[in-house]
Amino acid sequence: MKIAIPTDDGEHISDAFGHAHYFLITDEEGRETELRHNSEAHKHDHGHRHRRAEIIAETLKDVNVIITSHMGKPMIDRMLSEGKLIYVSPKSIKISDALKLYFEGKLKKILTTFN
Repeated sequence: MKIAIPTDDGEHISDAFGHAHYFLITDEEGRETELRHNSEAHKHDHGHRHRRAEIIAETLKDVNVIITSHMGKPMIDRMLSEGKLIYVSPKSIKISDALKLYFEGKLKKILTTFN
C-alpha cells in the first residue's frame, strides 16, 4: 500500500495539497520513498481546479492513502472517486509525526466532501 503526503521541503506536510511542490510517496513499512514533483504547484487559477484534480490524480494513480492537512472539495471528490483513502493531519507538522499519527489511528478519515 502506498501513501502520499504533500510537501514543499520533504520534511513537513504542506498546508495546501494541490499547491504543494512535491508528493512524498512511501509504503507502509517506510522502506520505499520517493518525491514526485507536482506540476500544478505554482498554478493559482481557480477556474483550473477540476483540471488540477485530474492531473494530480494521474500523478498519484498508484497511491492508496493520502495524508494531508487541507484539501479542497474538487480534489476530495476526485480522490474519493478514485478509491483513495484520505486522512487529515495537523498543519505544518513533520511527515514522520503525521505518519506516526496515521499508524496509531489518530487521524480523521474523510468519508465525503461534507465532513
